[in-house]
Order: sequence, then C-alpha cells, then structure tokens
Amino acid sequence: MQHCNKYHHNQNLPVFDTAGPCPACLRESDVSDDHAMCCGAGGERISRHNNLRDAVYETPVAAGLGPVKVGRFLLPGTDRRPADILVPNWVVGKDAAMDVTIVTPLQAVTMPAAAQTAGHALNHAYDRKVNEAEELCRRQGIAFLPLVAETFGGWHAGAEREVKKLGAALARHTGQEEGEAISHLWSRMGILLQRGNASQRKVVREVVWRIVWRIVRKVGKDKKSWPNKLCLLKVVGKKLKNIPLPRDLS
Repeated sequence: MQHCNKYHHNQNLPVFDTAGPCPACLRESDVSDDHAMCCGAGGERISRHNNLRDAVYETPVAAGLGPVKVGRFLLPGTDRRPADILVPNWVVGKDAAMDVTIVTPLQAVTMPAAAQTAGHALNHAYDRKVNEAEELCRRQGIAFLPLVAETFGGWHAGAEREVKKLGAALARHTGQEEGEAISHLWSRMGILLQRGNASQRKVVREVVWRIVWRIVRKVGKDKKSWPNKLCLLKVVGKKLKNIPLPRDLS
C-alpha cells in the first residue's frame, strides 16, 4: 500500500475524482491529495516526525555521546522543549539542542515561493525555528540546531552538516568507514521519511472509507444486509480511485 501511494504521488496521478474538502480535516484538498502531506488528522504526521527523530537519536547513542531524547526543563520558567535530541558537548563545548522538523513545500504558506525558489520551504521552516528558540537556548549556554527535512527528501544545509557530523562520530566510535556510516544514516532517514509520507496519505484515504462505512451502517442494523453494504462500499471505492478498504473493515 505504501509503495502504491508513493507511485501515485511520484507520477502525479489523481487520487480523487474531483477536488474538495479533505475527508479527515475538511480543509481544501486537490485531486492529487497533496494536502495529505500536511494534514494533521490521524496522528500520522506526529509518527513521521517521531520516527525520524528516533533515527537521529539512536545515532549519537550508538556513538557513545550520551544524548537525551526530548530534553525537558532546559529553559527556566517554561516547559518548552526545544530539543528533540540533546547532545552534550557537541558545539565548542556546548550542549546542542537538535530540533527535528519536517516541512512540505505544498502547504499554502510556502507553495507560491517554493515553486520559484528551490529550498524555500526548508529555509522558511529553519528561520521560523531559529526565531522561536535560538535566543532562549543561547541564554542557557545551549546551541540550538534545527534539523529541517522536506517531504520530498531534501535537507537544509545546517541539517546536512550535523547529520554528517553524527555519522562521522559514529564511524570513529565503531570503527566503520566514515563514508559508509554517513551513507547508511542518510539511507535510513530517507526511507523513514518516505514511509511516513505514504502513511500520511494512507490515513486520509482510510477516513473516506470510514465515513462511508458509518453512513452505510445507518441504513439498517440487519446483519443479513451487511454483504450488500460491503458490496456498496467496494463500488464507492472504485469511484474513489486507489483507496482500498481498510483491513479491519474488509
């Protein structure tokens, strides 16, 4: 299913017959369902972020750097958490607060400029993160490092630098070739990112089925009529292109 989602996205094939409100959050969505990349329904966007964060966190762990996941109480007087990963003594003797961020250039606030300038969405997200937390961290003697990735696979230059540095630290600790360690790290994060994108699209499509399922169930509670309802669901599914019936409803 994830490979199917990614194929249709890469080929720019339609998912829905017509544009209209997203069935999950009711915001506007086009036939290609690009809105799914930033839709907050279903929790898949958070899972995508957390999986990428964990991959980054596990690297300094394996390198013996003693990182802390989601460092708390770094900023006095607030429970704000600028660090998805806190790495001790990472930048000129300072602890580093690494903040993993995933941005899609297809969102309304970045799409017009992103269509003209490569990397605009990355820079927009990076600048926003820096404005929110860099000065607060600096006052506490912490280096704030946003690690910004784009849903299409690109990374901000600052993130590229830190990922390479993490890969190099891992290589020194484990005895691997530095290039090999860095290459494996990039590959792992790239796969996690695209897998998260596919899941993000999948959850929006499953919502369509669940809405239809609820409607059909309201027709009657007679169990004998359920096969007919299931048949109706499959007919609807053919009209909603490329949207399979969720396993727990099949």
